[in-house]
Amino acid sequence: MNDTTSPGAISAVGSRAAAGQYFANRGFTYNDYIGGEQRGTVWFDQNKGQTVNNQGAAALIDWEVGNHVLSSRTGVREYRFDAHNDEGTPFDISVDGGGGVKYNQWTQEFKIVNKPGGFLDYKAGVIGLWTKDNVDSKAGWGADAGAWFATNGQYNALYRNAGTNRGAGEAILKDLLQDARTFESTEIRTQSGALYGESDLHFTDKFTLTAGVRATHEDRKSRNFKIIGRNGVGGAFNPVTVRDVATGGFNSDTAQSFTVDQDGDGVIDKNPDGTNKTVTNTFYGSTANFGKLNAAQTAVVAGDAVVNSAEQTALADSLAARYFGGSSYAALTAAQKTMVANAKTLRASQIGRLNQTVEDDYQDVLYTAQLSPSYKINDDLTTYLSWQYGEKSGSVAPVNGRPFTVKPEETHALELGLKSFWLDKSIVLNVDAFVMDIKNYQQAVQVVDEFQTQVNMEPGGSGLTAYTASQGNVGRVRVHGVELDSVINTIPDLSIRFNGAYNVAEYLDYKNAPKPDELGYLTGDYVDMTGQYLPGASKWNFNVGAEYSKPIFESKYIAHTSFNTNYQTEFNNTDNLSAYGWVADRARTDAAIGIGTRDKHWDLSLIGKNIFNDRNHEIGWNSYGPDPYPRWFGIQLSGKI
Repeated sequence: MNDTTSPGAISAVGSRAAAGQYFANRGFTYNDYIGGEQRGTVWFDQNKGQTVNNQGAAALIDWEVGNHVLSSRTGVREYRFDAHNDEGTPFDISVDGGGGVKYNQWTQEFKIVNKPGGFLDYKAGVIGLWTKDNVDSKAGWGADAGAWFATNGQYNALYRNAGTNRGAGEAILKDLLQDARTFESTEIRTQSGALYGESDLHFTDKFTLTAGVRATHEDRKSRNFKIIGRNGVGGAFNPVTVRDVATGGFNSDTAQSFTVDQDGDGVIDKNPDGTNKTVTNTFYGSTANFGKLNAAQTAVVAGDAVVNSAEQTALADSLAARYFGGSSYAALTAAQKTMVANAKTLRASQIGRLNQTVEDDYQDVLYTAQLSPSYKINDDLTTYLSWQYGEKSGSVAPVNGRPFTVKPEETHALELGLKSFWLDKSIVLNVDAFVMDIKNYQQAVQVVDEFQTQVNMEPGGSGLTAYTASQGNVGRVRVHGVELDSVINTIPDLSIRFNGAYNVAEYLDYKNAPKPDELGYLTGDYVDMTGQYLPGASKWNFNVGAEYSKPIFESKYIAHTSFNTNYQTEFNNTDNLSAYGWVADRARTDAAIGIGTRDKHWDLSLIGKNIFNDRNHEIGWNSYGPDPYPRWFGIQLSGKI
C-alpha cells in the first residue's frame, strides 16, 4: 500500500482506509475493508453483541350496566436494550460503543360505550400515561484509535514526518485514546392525561355523521449530561475543562513568550533599553482546550499566557518524561510541543463535547377533532368524507448539551372515499383521495453541532459544518394522492389482493435543511429544500399478492402457498436529501408454502424473503448502508396449546 494518506483518511468511495505505515503488514488491506458486502462477511476484533429484554402485563375489565359497557384497561411495560459495538475491522479501534435504552411505561384507561342501535352511538373516556425513558450513549477506544482517527496533518506530525521523534509519536498514537470511555445519559419523564369522546349520529339508515374530540395535557421533563467515564492511558492529553466539565489536564498555550504588566497599571512593562518586557511561556504547545496549529500546520499559533498549579505542572513534566525523556515540559523542543498540540487536538476531537447536567421541561394542552359524514348508497356502495385536525405533542430533548425544544405538530387532513362490494361480495374494492397539510412537521433533522464545528474550523480541521441528528421541526409539509385497496375471492380457495398508491409528499417550507455532504463547501449552515420530496417517499407504491389454501387428508389439514410482491418507484434514502441518496425503483417478493391443521393447532411453513434478491440502495457520497435484507429462506413452526 502506498503511504499517501492517514489511516483515517476518507477514500473516494467513503471508507476509512488503513493505508498508513502504522497499519502495514498486519494482514488486513484496504480491499478487505471495502469488500465486506461482496464477501458477505464483516471483520471484528471483538463481538460482545447486544442484549434485549421486553416484558409487560395488561388487565382488562368490562362491566355491563344497563345499556352501557364500562371498561378498564391497565397496562405496564418494561423494555431494556444495550449494545456493545465494534467498528468492523480486526484493529483495536472502537471498543464497547453503542447505545442503551431503559424504558418503563404505565397506562390506565376508563371508558364508557353505549350499546348500539339507536339514533346516537357514543363512547367516552379518560386515559393516563406515565413513562420514564433513559437513553444512554457510550463510546470507547482501543490502542489503534489514535492512528486511525488522525487527520493527515496529525498523522504527519506524530508519525510520518516526526523524524527522530517518531518513536515518541508512535507511543503517543498508541496511548492517546487507549481504554478511554465517554458516557452520555438522557432521561425523559412524561405524564399525560386525556379526555375523549366520539359519537355516531344516524340521521337515516343511509346517512351517518361521525364526530369526535380529544383534549390532552402533556407534562414532559428531560435531563442530560456527558462525562469522561474513564481517561484510559492518555488522560494527560486532556484539556483542563470542556464546557465547565473538569477533565484533569494541564493548561498549555500557543505562545512561546508573552509581554507582562506586573504592576497592573494597564501598560506593558519595559526593559531598561525601552523594549517590551517578555517572559518565556513554559507551557506553550496548544490552546487551553484543543491545540491550534497555524494554517500551514507547521507550528503552534500565538495566544495568551496561562498558569498551572503544581499538580498540573507535575502532570506536564511527567508527559514530557514518558514520551520524550525530557526533564520537564519546558525543556521540550518546539517540534515536540507541536506534537503535543496535535495529540491534544486529536484526543479532544474524539472525546467531543462534555456537559454538566442540563434540564428542561415542556407543558402543553393538545386538541384533536374529526368530522366524517358517510352515505350508504346501497348494500354494496358506501361513500364518505372525512376531515381531521390533530396536534402531536412537542418534546424536549437536549442537543449538544443544550436545551432543545421540538414544537407541537398541527395536521389538517381531508379524505374522500368509496367502499364497494362486487359480484356477490366476492370482490372488495376501496378507493380514496386524500390531502394532508402539516405545520411544524416533526422528523429526524440535522442540527448544527456547535462544538464539533468549532473544532473543524480550527487550522488543521476539516473546515466543514458539523451536524448531529435530533428530532426537530420542518416549517410545513403537504402529502396528497390516491389509494386503491382490493381483494378478489372469485376462485374457490384462492384469494388475490392488490393495493397501490400514488403519493406526493413534499416540503412546502424547509429553509433550515442541513447541507448534504456534497454541498459542504457552502458557507451557510443550512440550505433551502422547499419543494423537495420527503425522504423515503415513493411516488408510486404497489402490492400484489395471492394465497391458495386447500383442505387435504379428509379436511383435517390445510395445505397453503402464498406470495407477495412490493414495488416502489425511486426515493431518497438520506435525511439530508443528498443527490447521492436516491434508491432506484425496486421490487421485492416474498413467498411461502406449508401445511397445518384445520384447527390451527400447528403449522409448518417454508418461507422465502426477497427471493429475487433485489438489494438496490443509494450510491452514497462518502458512505452508504448496504441493504440489510438480502434473500433468505427459513422454516417456521407455529402452534398453540
